[in-house]
Amino acid sequence: AEAWKANPRRKFYLNNNKIGDRAIFALSGAIQDASELEFLDLSHNQVRDQGAKSLALALKRNTKILQVNLSANQIQNAGAIALSNMMKTNTSLSSISLEKNELTDKGIKACSKLTGSQTINTDSQEPPQKYEKTPGGPSNSSCGCVVF
Repeated sequence: AEAWKANPRRKFYLNNNKIGDRAIFALSGAIQDASELEFLDLSHNQVRDQGAKSLALALKRNTKILQVNLSANQIQNAGAIALSNMMKTNTSLSSISLEKNELTDKGIKACSKLTGSQTINTDSQEPPQKYEKTPGGPSNSSCGCVVF
């Protein structure tokens, strides 16, 4: 985390590193303060709900980051809900990718409620589902949660 602060980057790739919740806790302070960071790739790691919650707290305070890739982790509904709730306040974040995680319809719906009308693809053989924006969600935000 200290090395990251000393060497700020616009894009940071931490994919395929077996990063789990403990590492996310350690990185959260740096993510929160990373004023140059626009894209963060944490795909293909071992992030679970607690890590997603910690990341959501950090992202709530970082209004410069635009995209986060959390695909192919072990995030379940609680983590997706925490990330979705964070997006209510961080309207600069344009997308979070949650493909190939362990979400059920509850997590998918929580995410899509914030993003307006959106097609969400799941691992099932069913056609994509559309969920409409719910009242009270951000009206001027183009935030997106992509779930496959």
